[in-house]
Amino acid sequence: MKPYKRKRKHEYEHNQQKGLGPDGSCVCPKCGERILHQAGIVCQEERCPKCGAKMLREGSYHYQLFDKEEKITENLLKKTRSVSIVWQK
Repeated sequence: MKPYKRKRKHEYEHNQQKGLGPDGSCVCPKCGERILHQAGIVCQEERCPKCGAKMLREGSYHYQLFDKEEKITENLLKKTRSVSIVWQK
């Protein structure tokens, strides 16, 4: 199995100078709640209306890190479940 290597900040698809624009969503990393992004307000300053966690801007560097970690975790859980099912038989 190939070891996981985290990408560096400059390797992600974003441009710090241009920003992400006024449109888009803020996403909660804990419960997945989405709210519309408000121009002039940073998503990380917003709190989730459901659970109170800090929101992430969809498409931002931090959101891409979160999304990548989430996918890795899901894959590990799938592998663990399949191994435990075989082991129980």
